[in-house]
Amino acid sequence: MEVRPKILIVDDEINIRRALGRVFPSKKYLVKSVANGAEALFALSNDDFNLVISDLKMPGMNGIDLLSLARDKYPRASQILLSGNADIDDLDSAISTCNIQYFVSKPWRNSDLLTKVEAVINENMLLRQKQSESDHMQDELIAATAMQQSLLPDPIVSQSLNVDSLYEACVRLGGDAFNYELRDQKLHFYMIDVVGHGAAAAMESFALQHLLARVDFSEPDQVTKKMNNNYMYLRDPMRYFTMLSGTFDIESGVLRFCQAGHPSPLLVKPNDEIEVLGDGGYPVGMISDASYDVTETTVNKEDLLLMFSDGLAEQGCENLKTCLTSFDGLNSEDLIAHIISWRLSRLIDDDVSALFLRR
Repeated sequence: MEVRPKILIVDDEINIRRALGRVFPSKKYLVKSVANGAEALFALSNDDFNLVISDLKMPGMNGIDLLSLARDKYPRASQILLSGNADIDDLDSAISTCNIQYFVSKPWRNSDLLTKVEAVINENMLLRQKQSESDHMQDELIAATAMQQSLLPDPIVSQSLNVDSLYEACVRLGGDAFNYELRDQKLHFYMIDVVGHGAAAAMESFALQHLLARVDFSEPDQVTKKMNNNYMYLRDPMRYFTMLSGTFDIESGVLRFCQAGHPSPLLVKPNDEIEVLGDGGYPVGMISDASYDVTETTVNKEDLLLMFSDGLAEQGCENLKTCLTSFDGLNSEDLIAHIISWRLSRLIDDDVSALFLRR
């Protein structure tokens, strides 16, 4: 069903209102006429008009005052101002205060007026369509953001293991992702950081999370190698993702992980000593047949293991190390809160993700 655009005519002279009403075919437009600014504002408050055609000179509220109010309260309505030749001095004021697309001089030629109205309404309909598409996209982004947040794992709090996390996208959707799961007294985990930001990076991140669901990371180098072979971006060398994956044995404290371009984890000791783990590795999808190594270490009780994307460390790990060494607290729980507060108090210009593991 075709929607007929709505036109509101405002003029204090009934003959002018009738003459204007006859210009527009009733099969194509819905036309309403009112005699003054107050009636016009009432009509605008009760209906969604595509166009307001107002006379300039009217008793009480003139056309400039009316269209200025309409611009602020009803910006979806386009505007045309009717003016006689004697009103030319008032047009500069109308330009600066209103949202007027065209002026129409009295007397007018019906064909010229109809052509101008069609042009204004076509533009109005196009703008509305673009706004509707933008609103729909915003709704989709909100839904996708909620879905992305729902995929984040819950914290783990137990006598033998605590796992906390931080996730903050630099735009509504992010390309960072992580997950962890306890199986057979081992924590299986992964972190990924897809190059880029926004919806495209998030869609690729979703796909990767689907592939990595329930993967056994006991041999993380083999998992990473397989991912690299399957995700060679031969046609676009600027597409890749970094990855950190592995297992943590809750009983022994043995940590085994594989790095693929992801920042090196930090092990913070109770005496504030900071140990950098791993040596980098190639990002996934960048180099064909790349090999990957496993790093193994032991996380002792009261140690804090920090694994993170490069968005946490801003311009490099030195800033993060400064944050860690400047902390005067006594326990790792307070330190985690300190790290999160430190990072979120700065500009988020890259997706931020982090896992905090404590025995």
